[in-house]
Amino acid sequence: MDPIIKSGQRVRVEPVDVGRLEIGDVVMVEVNGDKMLHLISAIDRASRRVEIAGSSGAVNGWTSFDCVFAICTKIADTPVAGASAKTRPRRGR
Repeated sequence: MDPIIKSGQRVRVEPVDVGRLEIGDVVMVEVNGDKMLHLISAIDRASRRVEIAGSSGAVNGWTSFDCVFAICTKIADTPVAGASAKTRPRRGR
């Protein structure tokens, strides 16, 4: 399976409203101190967690909503369908 984001492609990420996440969204998460892009493969709203997978689909495990902080809104120069509707305003700068 081809990855959603190919190595070296530029992306744009924006703060996310975790209440609007859906399976198939590409999000930036912090895991063990590293920030990485992952595909959401399942959502457990009751436990406030998402199952994350690599962009080619291999499942990596579950992480808390608190570790999900951005959504990918563009890959290269192409907007990701529906992603901009899931953003939230940036906190004070």
